[in-house]
Amino acid sequence: MKVDLNPDFIEKVLAGRNAVDEYREVHRKNKTHPIDVLLKTLREVGFDKSETLGDFYYDNTLYNVQQLGYKDIPEWLEKATPIEKEALEKLWK
Repeated sequence: MKVDLNPDFIEKVLAGRNAVDEYREVHRKNKTHPIDVLLKTLREVGFDKSETLGDFYYDNTLYNVQQLGYKDIPEWLEKATPIEKEALEKLWK
């Protein structure tokens, strides 16, 4: 099945990924980086609900499963192969 990915959704998720990567890099170098900076950046790119990190994690996972051809997370959970599930679990660790 081909999933039609919304360009605005993709842009938001990729901006969120960049924010997380930047947070990790600063934290790795300085051993500290206020989580508030990450949350502020995520909110600025569109993750502005009450559960900012949770919203980003969900949308990021949704984008990953859609790239694999599944329409949503429940379909992926039901139909994905063990190899697909293992590969997705290794992302963002």
